Amino acid sequence: MASLRSSFQNQLLHANSSLISDPDFQYTTNPKSDISPTGQNQSKQEEDSVLKIPTTSWIDWHCSQEGNQFLVKVTPAFYAEISHNSLYEDQFNDLKHQFTDFDEAVKMKYNAQPTPDDIAKDSFKSLYTQSCHLYGLLHALFLQTTPSGLDHLLSLYDSLTFGTCPHVSCSQQPLLPVGLSDSPGKAKVKVYCPRCQEVYHPRGSVCAKSTRRGCDVDGAYFGKSLPAIVMERYPERMPKREGI
Repeated sequence: MASLRSSFQNQLLHANSSLISDPDFQYTTNPKSDISPTGQNQSKQEEDSVLKIPTTSWIDWHCSQEGNQFLVKVTPAFYAEISHNSLYEDQFNDLKHQFTDFDEAVKMKYNAQPTPDDIAKDSFKSLYTQSCHLYGLLHALFLQTTPSGLDHLLSLYDSLTFGTCPHVSCSQQPLLPVGLSDSPGKAKVKVYCPRCQEVYHPRGSVCAKSTRRGCDVDGAYFGKSLPAIVMERYPERMPKREGI
């Protein structure tokens, strides 16, 4: 198995530059259809215009970005759970200590998608990097500790989002995402075949929404133990290995 190494900082800087220069990223408002010729209702029209702006949550927007298609959508309810449940106290405190602007990163993550004006700000890049990293760490917890997270993952597995095994004997077995390390910044996400138990690089053919060869997500946002957790929870959905 070939090894793909990339620093987490360079990975996110690359993602930021791609995002800012993406010609397909547009932010538009619906045209006004009832402009008053006298201008008397200008303030109300401006308010209506704001209300007509298509709003997408930051999480939906982030997961739709090129290279992020392996990510599931972490529910706001999960963050509320870990921030108030004593069972997650140590993990939550560890999360907070990793960020200089933790509260602001949380607010961004559960806000609406950014506007072009937001993206153009220097302050946005730093906070966006922190929000992405925070989302990734929460993503790993969500997948590894909740039935809801695994159910979301299995729906992507069933839809072949992670691709199929290139080994001929595996008969296009669906793959699962896996990290080579639980520490961020070590390697990008890989894909694991539960039939032949080999690990592969995700390719452009499996990253249907991406023009790159693979996926840009840090492997730590899934974790080394994720395939084992999935196979233990869904043994009836996993393949038999006889004859392999």
